[in-house]
Amino acid sequence: MIVLNPEPLDFSFLPETLPHREREIERIESIFISPVMDGLQTSLLIHGISGTGKTATVRYVMRRHPEISFHYINSLAHTSVRSVLNEFASGLGLVLPPGPINYSVIFRRIASKISQQRKPVVLVIDEFSSIARADFEGIYNLLRAREVHGVSIPTVLVSLDNPLVYFKESEIRSIGNVESLKFLRYGVGELRDIVSDRVDRAITPGACSDEVIDYIADISEQYGSARVAIEVLQKSAYIAEYRQSAEIGIDDVRAAKSMINPYITESKLASLMEEDLVVLLAVCRCLVSSRYCESSCIMQEVSVIAEDFLGSPMPASRASGVLRKLETVGLVDSRVIGQPGDSRKVYGISEVPVSVLSRKIISMLGKKQ
Repeated sequence: MIVLNPEPLDFSFLPETLPHREREIERIESIFISPVMDGLQTSLLIHGISGTGKTATVRYVMRRHPEISFHYINSLAHTSVRSVLNEFASGLGLVLPPGPINYSVIFRRIASKISQQRKPVVLVIDEFSSIARADFEGIYNLLRAREVHGVSIPTVLVSLDNPLVYFKESEIRSIGNVESLKFLRYGVGELRDIVSDRVDRAITPGACSDEVIDYIADISEQYGSARVAIEVLQKSAYIAEYRQSAEIGIDDVRAAKSMINPYITESKLASLMEEDLVVLLAVCRCLVSSRYCESSCIMQEVSVIAEDFLGSPMPASRASGVLRKLETVGLVDSRVIGQPGDSRKVYGISEVPVSVLSRKIISMLGKKQ
């Protein structure tokens, strides 16, 4: 068994610590939590691409502060701020009358409930982008609730993009001061730490090597997303279990990546010339048990494969040109490793298991003969 504890392999799992989000946690504490505890009205906008830990960080802060009554609402199920406020009111134990009612009535009734709470009340609205595009009036009423309606509702808005970009300059000024915090993409080293942490929590000791952890971090770097990295680890582990292996292999990671973001299709392969397929097969053979390979291995394999399938050798200069083409169209990855003055270029395939791709290429070359 490879997976000992499946829970940490779910992206929604919230660990005791959040690697590489300490700065953001400290920032939320200082610009939002402290004013809330002082009884101040404040608003915080958190934005960044998917998988950068926005929701996890907010949930982490919520867990750290049981002295605050947080009301978390995912707004994907809502089309307006008024609809969100209906759910918020329900969470406070308040049933609003059916049918359209104006904001002054909504906020007056919410204010009466908040005044009965023993803790400060905070509204957290996740997935806020869609509402931001469509309901400026609602946003204005929410963020200016203290001045307009006499009720203080500290609010955290969580969004993929910065919703302020949808507003005019005059609209931005009208909603007052909103603190903003952008979550940046994770770097490869940060992703490695996150994957390693989940491996320690979920995987049988020795079943996931450092090389596999490094590879998952490498192929997730283009997204900068912990969500992708954790999902690749999860699927890799179950793929390895399915084939009854005692450990996760490099090709299991490729298979997992192909399930998450399938890229190499029949049509793409069908568009390749015979010599393109020969070089691609050479790359596959060099990657059977490795993350990356060097051009010397590829050229050596090309000399053998070309004789078998084309009936004549392929000049190294021609093979190098085909390899560059495969890089350009995205079928082969490349990167430079090593230190300045002692670096070299290596090649890889991360979108599909090389064992599967090899069989497909051999079948296609056989038909072309």
